[in-house]
This record gives sequence, structure tokens and C-alpha cells, in this order.
Amino acid sequence: MSSLLWFCDLLLVSSSMGNACISDRREPSADSYGDKLVKYVTIPAVSLLGMISLIVLYLVDKVSCYGNGISGSNFVGPEAEVRCFNNFRLATLQGSKWTEGRQLMHKFFPILLLCQSLSFVVLLILWFWCLSRDLTDQIGSVIHYCDNLTDYYRKYDKGLRKNVTEATLHREIDNCLEFLVCLLMKKAKKLYMLALIKWASLILICFAWFIGYFMIILPDLIVFEDKFVCLYEDVPTSQKTAECTIPTSNFLRAVWYINQVLLGLLALVATFQVIELCQRKNFSSSFFYRTMPGLQDGRLAECVDLYYNPRYVNFLSCVCDTNINLCTDNGLSKSLARKYGAPDGWTPGKQTIVDKHYPVIQPEQIQKFRQSSEDHFRKKDVKNSKTIKTVKVHPVSKKNHEKFW
Repeated sequence: MSSLLWFCDLLLVSSSMGNACISDRREPSADSYGDKLVKYVTIPAVSLLGMISLIVLYLVDKVSCYGNGISGSNFVGPEAEVRCFNNFRLATLQGSKWTEGRQLMHKFFPILLLCQSLSFVVLLILWFWCLSRDLTDQIGSVIHYCDNLTDYYRKYDKGLRKNVTEATLHREIDNCLEFLVCLLMKKAKKLYMLALIKWASLILICFAWFIGYFMIILPDLIVFEDKFVCLYEDVPTSQKTAECTIPTSNFLRAVWYINQVLLGLLALVATFQVIELCQRKNFSSSFFYRTMPGLQDGRLAECVDLYYNPRYVNFLSCVCDTNINLCTDNGLSKSLARKYGAPDGWTPGKQTIVDKHYPVIQPEQIQKFRQSSEDHFRKKDVKNSKTIKTVKVHPVSKKNHEKFW
């Protein structure tokens, strides 16, 4: 088993390197609609709103203050307005004496917006620069194998038997099956768990900021006061207060509501992404079966469904589907996959699967794939401390498979 895992590592690395050598192909993307919402909507919008809020609050209109004393003029000088803006605390009257109360959050809110945007940027950096590279490498290899099989089957379909024979197709299918079993054994679980952690982290970040923004309007649940009483002079002999209006409160209040809606929308999208990751998909509904010529085989589908987690198959298939435009001709790939498929273990002409003169997966190739998958399944079974006496590819053993996953 250790030699097989070493071979898998070598095959996956060589496939990724071979795919990277193609200069005229765009790089695969690990972006889903949720990633695009974060990158192209949430981060730019929140950053822009935060910067505009800072500019409006500090440069456009700060505060306008008026005296509220019983005697004397209502005029308050610019120095008092500057003190009130710098202090920015709500004064409260306790008995006959004014005391400074809580700090108003107008000045901190734009900074919180920028910190919120930064938290999303950090999450994206951790995912796209550190974790998703392996995923894009493997997806690029899948596209590479798909194009290879499409090219060989296209030549075979046009009757170019001197260039492409059944033996050539069987060799290419064998290479693709070796890559597939290594991908499902070595990489699928790690990539799936990383994607699940990413979306779970995004949900937690959204809820943390959502709750945090509600905390700043406690205890009165007032979203940014329009007016407040400022204690701008406090000496033992006298106290001077002023009633100040904040012109930017309406703008900041609108930004607060917009940001809360964005956080709620983002948390909802991330939740849907987690739900999609938790869905199961049979191999017969996956990208590999529908699009890659030669792999539309009922025996292969039964083997994959039996030995590998359907959630991993669903995750890899969804990412491949988002990059299907990278295929040279995905329409031709699907057409050839259907034409030369054997969904029930028989060729379209009702020849037996043992027929060497038809380009389908041969019994020895299925047996090799099955043996590698069975060894992997038994190893996983031992790790999970479950006892299964024998594992065979027939409908009865599916009960053990369902209990295992």
C-alpha cells in the first residue's frame, strides 16, 4: 500500500506539472459564486463605504454645537466644537451635576468597516494563496486528461486507426484511471475538508461582525444619535455644556443598514455552500462520467460509489463543472462519452465487455481499479475502528458502504 501511495504522489505531481506546461490555456479557478460575491461585491463595497465614511466624518461635517445654558447667548465658539468632536462623549445629568457618559461610536464605525473588510481579505489570502493551489492543480490535471481522451476518441471516431488503435485508447484510459484513483484516495478528502473549513469560517466571521455591530448600539438600540449633549468645560467652579448635532449620522446609519444586509446575504450564501458540500452525488452524475470519454461505464460508477465518499465526488465534480469552459471542446467530449459509453456494462452494439476490439474499459483495468479502491477502503475502515470481514463488489456489500459513510 505504501508503494501505491508513493506512486500516487508521483502521478499527481507529474500531472500537475504537465498541465502547467500548457502555455495557451487559462488557469483553472477554484472560485464559486460565493467566492465571487466576497471578492467582487462584499470586499470592495465595504472598503469603499468605510473610506467614504471616514472622509465624510472627519473632513466634510464634524459637529455643530449650540449652547444650552439658561442664561447667556446660545453661541458656542469653534474651540468648544473641536473639544466636543475630539471627546465625543454623551454627557448625562445626575442631580445637579453633568458627568461624561459613554463614547459615541460614530468615529469608530468606519474603522470597524475597514477591519471587517480586512478580515475577509485575510480569509481569501489563506484560501487562494495557500490552500486552493492544490485544488486548481488537480482540476487542471482533470481537464488535461479530458482533452487527451477527447482527442484520441475523436481520431478513433473519424477512422484514423493507423494513428489511434484500441490499444492506444486502452492505454490512455488506464492512465486516466490511475490518476482518478489517486485523486480520490490522496487528495479528495483534504481538499473537501479545506473547502468546508473555509465556508464555516466565513459563516463565523459574518455572525461575529453581525453581532458586534449590534453591540455598539446597545443599550438604547439607537443606530447613531443625531444629537448629543457635550460637556466641553468641566472645572470645579463651573460646567459648560452644549447641544451638538452630528450631520453625518444619517449617512452612517444608512451605511450601517447596508452593511448588515451584506453580512446577512453573505452568511446565507456561505450556508448554501456548506449545504452543497454536504450533498451526495453518484459517480454517474459527475463531471468525470458525463464529460470524459471512456469513463461512462456502469462498472466504474458502481466501484466508485461503493468505495469512495459521494460528498468528495460531488465536490470535485462541481469544481470541474465550473471550469468546463477550459476544455478544448466540452460539447464534443460529452458526445463522445455518450457514444462510446457502456452505462450497463455492454457496448452500444451489444458486444460483451470482454471484446478487445471496442474502446471501453477492459475487465483487467476494472479489476485493478477495484483492488486499489478496496485496499484504500479497508485501510480507512481500520482507522475508524470498524470491522468488515470481506468487501466485494456486489449489491449486498452496499449496506456496509452506506454504514461506513
